[in-house]
Amino acid sequence: MTEREDILLRLSRLLGAHRNIGPSRVGALVGCDGRFFKDINQRPGQEPRSVRRPTFDRVVQAFSDIWPDELAWPQDIPRPKAKTQPAAGDQLRRAS
Repeated sequence: MTEREDILLRLSRLLGAHRNIGPSRVGALVGCDGRFFKDINQRPGQEPRSVRRPTFDRVVQAFSDIWPDELAWPQDIPRPKAKTQPAAGDQLRRAS
């Protein structure tokens, strides 16, 4: 597992624990399919899914855009700047 996958899994676990939701729902909130976080989580005997840089950047941006104010963003993970104007799908994800 690379650093990119580790960062995405950490963000997923933090947000999931905070909202009391599973990895499939977290994936949906950040614009991924329901298996995204399960596929990048390395399991014995299975090849983990690797994440390309553009996908990583998009998903970290999505996490940043929906991250709750009351939950501290991990200090060791650079947080992208907020989008200037959220897309229509972002509004739906925030409402969830």
